[in-house]
Amino acid sequence: MAQKIEMISFDATMKKLLEQYGTEVTATLNKCIEKTGKETKKRLRNDTTFNDTGAYREGWNTVTEKRRLQPTKVIVANTGKHGGLAHLLEHGHPIRNGQQGNTTYGGWDGKEHIAPIEKDMQQYFIDEVEQALGGE
Repeated sequence: MAQKIEMISFDATMKKLLEQYGTEVTATLNKCIEKTGKETKKRLRNDTTFNDTGAYREGWNTVTEKRRLQPTKVIVANTGKHGGLAHLLEHGHPIRNGQQGNTTYGGWDGKEHIAPIEKDMQQYFIDEVEQALGGE
């Protein structure tokens, strides 16, 4: 009978340790996610200078959604006055002359300014997580 009691105690102890480890890892991931979001916003603000007033550049913000049983979610978006331009500036668009109907007179080819930063930030996040969790 003593053997069965020891096994139950071992199971409970292991379960408690695994829950504690999972909680610590989730907390670490949340910190890395938030840090990466802030760094992404900073880099987008520094690297995008499409208008002279700086309104497009200053429109970059982060929205953080804290979730209970899942990692935090951070969205980086241009929520400013010119936020709708992000897709058009990144991917291009036709230029139309509104006075003469829908005649297209050319276009903007677009300038990738979000995708390179996004790619860099994916590696940045991986590096942050590895460093925080004691990886190589």
